[in-house]
Amino acid sequence: VVLGTPIKSIVIDMLSQFDKTAKRLKQIHSLIKTRATGNRKVLAEKIGLSESHLSEYLRYIRDQGIEIAYDHNNDCYFYPEGQSFRFFCGFEVDN
Repeated sequence: VVLGTPIKSIVIDMLSQFDKTAKRLKQIHSLIKTRATGNRKVLAEKIGLSESHLSEYLRYIRDQGIEIAYDHNNDCYFYPEGQSFRFFCGFEVDN
C-alpha cells in the first residue's frame, strides 16, 4: 500500500503521538514501581506534563484495573503489595 502525502503525514503524526504517550506511560510506571514519584506536582515536572495531564494518565492506568495508592508519609505513589503486572505496548502486524 502506498500512502499519499497527506495520509502519510497523518499516520506519521499519529505514530509519533502514540510513541510519546507510550514513553510517558512507561516512565510513570517506572517511577511508581520504584516509589520515586514525589507528589503530584513533582511527578508532573519529572514527566514534563501539567498536573491535569498527569491526572489523565493516572486515570488511564487505573482504568486498566491497576491500583495506584499514595503514601502521605513519603509523598509518593506506589503499587500496593501483591499487585503485579508488566507494562508493554506496541503494534502487531498481520500479513
